[in-house]
Amino acid sequence: MFGNVVLILFVGLLVVCISFNIDVIIALLLGIGLFFIYCLKQGMSVKQTLSAMREGSDKIANVVVVFLSIGILTASWRMSGTIAYIIYKLIPFINPNYFVVATFLLCSAMSMMIGTSFGTAASMGVICMVIAKSMGLNEALVGGAVLSGIYVGDRTSPMSTIAIFVCAVTNTDLYQNIKNMLKSGLVPFILTAVLYFILGLGKDIGKMDISILSVFSDNYNLNIFMILPALVIIILSLLKIDVKIVMFISIITATVLSVVYQGADIIDLLNVYVFGYKAQNAELAKLMDGGGLVSMLKPVIIVLLSSAYFGVFDKTPILKPVKMLVEKFSRRFTVFGSMIFTAIFTSAIACSQALATVLTYQLTIDIQKDKYDHALDIENTAVILPTILPWNIAAAIPLTTIGASNESILFAFFIILLPIYTFIKRIIKRENI
Repeated sequence: MFGNVVLILFVGLLVVCISFNIDVIIALLLGIGLFFIYCLKQGMSVKQTLSAMREGSDKIANVVVVFLSIGILTASWRMSGTIAYIIYKLIPFINPNYFVVATFLLCSAMSMMIGTSFGTAASMGVICMVIAKSMGLNEALVGGAVLSGIYVGDRTSPMSTIAIFVCAVTNTDLYQNIKNMLKSGLVPFILTAVLYFILGLGKDIGKMDISILSVFSDNYNLNIFMILPALVIIILSLLKIDVKIVMFISIITATVLSVVYQGADIIDLLNVYVFGYKAQNAELAKLMDGGGLVSMLKPVIIVLLSSAYFGVFDKTPILKPVKMLVEKFSRRFTVFGSMIFTAIFTSAIACSQALATVLTYQLTIDIQKDKYDHALDIENTAVILPTILPWNIAAAIPLTTIGASNESILFAFFIILLPIYTFIKRIIKRENI
């Protein structure tokens, strides 16, 4: 009974934070206090409770190192001109009649390279939306294409913080998970591209205004070498080299380019890698500012706190009543169907993918025995379904960044089709058994 009260209070804290735009870290910290009291009421000592919380956080210690490395990586790509070069060279080749599907593909490619949905939205996403508005395209449709594209990489990229976090939670190998995700996401990806191609065709499309791209050529020394940090990521990832080594080599490559071609010195580099890239030009700043170690502190804190819950949920029966309900759903709607319901519930009450991932994992661990299948199902539910909820930061921040309305969620076809396609496959598989 007391456990139910604690869970209700915790959900209430999260709802209050969402409603009043309070930082989710506050709710997570207060939740730690609630669950600490619950553990003591369960007969656990202070030492045992702290140990349980630390055990959860220790599980993702390696993830913290990767998160901080990603902060430096994204800053180095901004500093060196890698992101600017990719955008500057690709956008002019787009036929206006195919702009919507091109937006999806460009955002997918960018998110696969840098592994961050928010970073892709703030760069490639903003550029695509500005150009779409100049052509008079359906802004909700383009916003949906951006939203779909940025979460292709957020789910699948070896640079993705949430993909790495899922590996830590489920104790699985990153590259095996990526292989599984690529296979499961191929059909939804193709269907999504076809839908954007068809819906993007129109007779009254205006001329594409790419004048915004001049901000890159005016502020960067752009040449073919700028692509090297991205090539390092692609090639070494295909060779399945440890992601930390891959990022380190890419950072070093970007650092050399920053010094040789962008005129950066040691002080500039240290400042950017710690505090993030800050452009002198106001227009460039809107597109390129960000990255750095400091930018990753909040995600690290959220992940650490969410992982502390992992230990509590693992050592206590607090989630047992909900787990029984999830198990009933799995018998009726398949394991994956149950995970969809669970992920929507956890995403609705959690402000972040990390907490939704932990909760979904804990609630479904008894119904999905294979750890790689479990990791894949989490990626296909808890990682992407927060995006269909306008109040979740997974949807709110990208849409605000690109200046799109919540209506764009209805056109985020990849996010919608992926779980539907997987669910249909599981239904067919169960009927054939």
